[in-house]
Amino acid sequence: MLHSKLPQGIQGASREAVPAFGLKIKPVGFQHAPVQKHRGSIRQNAATGSLPLKRQIHAQATIAEVKSSTAPDAVSKSSPATAIVLGASIAGLLSAAALSDYVESVIVLDKDAFVSEELPPDKLKEQFHCKGDDYLRRARSRKGVPQYIQLHGLLSRGAKVIEDLLPGWQQLAQDWGAWHYEPGTVKTFYNGAWTYHPQVKLGLSTLTATRDLIEQSIRTQLLALKPNVSIRGGAIAEELMWDDSKTTVQGVRLKDGEELKAGLVVDASGRRSKLPGWLEAAGYERPAEAHVDSHIGYSMRLYEMPEKEKQDPSWSAIYVRASPDHPRGGIAMKLENDYIIGGMFGYSGDHPPGDVEGHVEFIKSLRQPDVWDKLKDAKPLTAPMCYAGTSNVRRYYENIRLPERLLVIGDSAAAFNPVYGQGMTVSAMEAEALHNLIKAKAGKGKASAADMAGIPAVFQQMAGKIVDFPWDASTGEDFIYPATEGVRPEKSWVEKQVGAYMADLLGMASGDAAVFSALMPVFHMRSGPETLLTNPGLIAKVLMHRAKRVLQKPSASQAAAASPTQHGHGIAGPAAGAISTSAPLPSAKTAASGPKQTAGMK
Repeated sequence: MLHSKLPQGIQGASREAVPAFGLKIKPVGFQHAPVQKHRGSIRQNAATGSLPLKRQIHAQATIAEVKSSTAPDAVSKSSPATAIVLGASIAGLLSAAALSDYVESVIVLDKDAFVSEELPPDKLKEQFHCKGDDYLRRARSRKGVPQYIQLHGLLSRGAKVIEDLLPGWQQLAQDWGAWHYEPGTVKTFYNGAWTYHPQVKLGLSTLTATRDLIEQSIRTQLLALKPNVSIRGGAIAEELMWDDSKTTVQGVRLKDGEELKAGLVVDASGRRSKLPGWLEAAGYERPAEAHVDSHIGYSMRLYEMPEKEKQDPSWSAIYVRASPDHPRGGIAMKLENDYIIGGMFGYSGDHPPGDVEGHVEFIKSLRQPDVWDKLKDAKPLTAPMCYAGTSNVRRYYENIRLPERLLVIGDSAAAFNPVYGQGMTVSAMEAEALHNLIKAKAGKGKASAADMAGIPAVFQQMAGKIVDFPWDASTGEDFIYPATEGVRPEKSWVEKQVGAYMADLLGMASGDAAVFSALMPVFHMRSGPETLLTNPGLIAKVLMHRAKRVLQKPSASQAAAASPTQHGHGIAGPAAGAISTSAPLPSAKTAASGPKQTAGMK
C-alpha cells in the first residue's frame, strides 16, 4: 500500500528511508541479503512533481570505479558466453550491437516472426520501393510495433550514435531512401509565427523515414557487421530463470518451454514490458512508475510525392504545431520512395478521425493552410492510420535493487510521447553508454563474468541520467495542455525565470538565425540545455529583446504570420520542433540544474 503522502499517479514507492545519494560504495562483488522485497523509491522530477528521492548507494560507482575494482574470487573469470536481448526493437538491436564485442554470442528474441526474415540486400532495398498497400501488409506483420510505417525521425545525436555503433549504417539507410535533411529546412508554425532557416547549415546529421526502413537498415547492418549476433522471431519470453537464491538471473524460459541460459539478460521489450511482474513474482519490489498523459491521438497517411516537390530541395517538412487554445497540429514530410506522409495529431482527446473525409477536414482545420497545400495535389496511397494510447511512462529501475545479470533499456524503462521524436535517440544513447561502460572494464577483449559483475546496476544509474532531460522536456510540453493527467511540477522562482528565458529564445528563433543555431544542438541532444544559460551572446540578445518589447508594441501587420511557403520568411516563433524530428523546449528544471553528462559518453 502506498504511503499516504505520495503524489497521485506514482506507484511502487517506498516508506523506507534510503541512504544519502552522495555516498559511494563499489557495486562489484557486494553480498546479497536473503531474498526479500527490495523497496523502490521516488525522486524529484520536474515533469511529474514526484517526491525527492535518494538513489540506492550500491550503484553509485563511476566508470573509473568499475574499471579499477576487483571482483571477489567467488565470481567466475570465464566469459559470459551468451547475452539475451528481449525485443528486436531499436533499443534491442542497438543493445546487441553494444554487447557483441564483449560476449561470445548475442541472441535477440522477438515475438514477431517477421524480424528474423532473411532476404538478400537487393530484395531488402526493393521493399522500400513498393506500393502503399504493401507497406500496410508489412506493418500488420510487425504487430509489436504498431507505428511501423509511421513517420520516424532520428535526432542528430541518435543518428551519430547508431553510426558509431554500426559504421556504414547511415549510408545504407540513405541508399534505401531515408531522407537526410538540415533542421533549418523544416518550416514550423507556432504561436502565430513561422520559423524557417534553409540557409543555416549546422552539420547536424538527421534522418527521417518510416520505422520500417530505420529498423530494417539497423537490423541488416547489425547482422552484416556482427556475426555473433542472431535474431529469433516468433520467440516469446514467458519468465526469467534464476539461481536458487533468486539473486542472479540465469536466462529466460520461452512460452513453448524452451530454456535459454545467459550470462546477461537485457529487457528491451518496450512500454508493455512484463519485467515488473516478473520481478515481483521473484520477491523484488516493482519499480516506481510515473505517467503523464496528454490524451494525444494521431493519424498518418502516405501520399505519392508530386513531381514538383521532388525537384524542390528547399523544404523537408511543413509543420503546424498545436497549442493549448488550438490543440490540433499536423505535418507534411518527405520520406523514402518519393513519399510524402501526412501526419495529424490532436491533444486532450481532440483526435483526428480515421475516415478519409474526416481526415481531410482535420487537415483543413489547422491554423495554417500550408500542410494541406502540400498534400492536396498528392495522390493518396493508403487510408488514414490512427494511433492512440502513447502516454509518457517512466519506470524508475535506477532506484530499486535489481538482480545480477539483468538490465533494462529503451521504452521498457522510459517511453515518451512519440510526437517529440526522442525515443530512438534515447535508446541509442543508452546503448552507447552500455558499450562504453563495458569497454572501460574489459578493454579490447571479451568481458569476463567478473568484468560484468555490477555492470547492470551502474548502467541503470547512467540510463536514468540520460532519460532525465528528454523526460522533463516531453512531459513539460505535454503539461501545457490543461487536460493532461499526471502530477504537475511545482516550479521555483528560479525555474520560472529560466522558463521565461527559454520562451524568449524560442520567440526570437525565427527572425534570428544565430538564436536558431544555438537552440538546434540542444534540441538534437548534441549539447546540454545549460549551454543556453551560459552563452553571453544569447543573454544579451534576450535582454535587448525584452527592452524592445517594453518600448514598443507590435503593430497588427507585424504580428501577422506570413507563411514562408508563400513569402519565404517568417517573423518570430519557436525553433523547428517538428513531429518526430526534434525535441520540445528544454524544461526550466533541466536547464537550471546544469550539465547532465553521463560518465563514459562521448
